[in-house]
Amino acid sequence: MLFIEDHGFQQRRKAVMDDDELFALSQSRFARLLGISMRTLHHWEQGTRTPTGAARVLLRLLVAGLS
Repeated sequence: MLFIEDHGFQQRRKAVMDDDELFALSQSRFARLLGISMRTLHHWEQGTRTPTGAARVLLRLLVAGLS
C-alpha cells in the first residue's frame, strides 16, 4: 500500500501544484478530480490538515506520474 508521509506532504503538494498541467486546473476541478471538498483542499493547502486514506494513495500516484 502506498502512503504519503505526513512530514513530506508539503513537498509533494508543492510538486503537484507546480506541475503546469495540474496548475491549469481550477481548485474546484482539482478537488473534484480527487473526490474531496473545496474545504478539504483548502485545509491541505493551508497545512492545517493532511490527506488520509484513499486521498493519500491518489496523491502519491499523481506525484509518481509527474516524475
